[in-house]
Amino acid sequence: MAKPPEYLGLSPTAWDVIASATTAVGIIVAAIAAVYAGRQYALSREAFRDQTRPYMVVSCKPGLTSNHIADIVVANIGTTPARRVSIKIDPPFVRAEDEGGYVLGDARLFSEPTDMWPPGHEVRAYLDSHIDRAGREDLPAQHTVTVTYSDGRKGHWQERHVLDLELGKGLMFAEAYGVHHMAKALREISSVIKSSSVLKRGHVDVTVEARAERVERVRAQNRQGAEQLRQFRDRLLPDGGSDDGT
Repeated sequence: MAKPPEYLGLSPTAWDVIASATTAVGIIVAAIAAVYAGRQYALSREAFRDQTRPYMVVSCKPGLTSNHIADIVVANIGTTPARRVSIKIDPPFVRAEDEGGYVLGDARLFSEPTDMWPPGHEVRAYLDSHIDRAGREDLPAQHTVTVTYSDGRKGHWQERHVLDLELGKGLMFAEAYGVHHMAKALREISSVIKSSSVLKRGHVDVTVEARAERVERVRAQNRQGAEQLRQFRDRLLPDGGSDDGT
């Protein structure tokens, strides 16, 4: 039997081995590519889900009127509504001076689920005064917040974090005046105006004049006053004597 011809110095058997190895490598590369594509698809799907999910956040922020005030803020910073939102605070919030009927720990927001929370919706409430809490070791400074909610479909989340009310302790803040302070100043001005005896007469006479006219009017009044004083002195001392008895 004749020996099979060789090609490039390799026998047909060697070429069969090379072909088999090449096919195996191709299969392995294809499998790796498929796994990589699958992972990329899963990551992109997860990223899309994160971008289109609700995201409930409970935080402590400075008050709108003063940095000495602490507000509790609950917001949905996601892009879709949150459903069946349940917020648990451990230990419950306690103010330095809780007013009767307005105990924050008993608020409905923290004791009952909220059926739907729209995206971008925010609830801000007065938490406490840092000045009133100073030196109060009986008031907890850290609270564990557990928020449970869903998107109304297959997405369900339970997120937990620690809320530290003294996170800004030792820091300095600049006092910024805003719309609230302007409104407060206007109320004070209104109160002063209402208590004015002039305004209580029911009307106010107002005269408007230019600055130059006012200056000239005041000078004329001063000259007139000086002339009246001179005439008065002349009547008292008709002989031109002095008023000191000499």
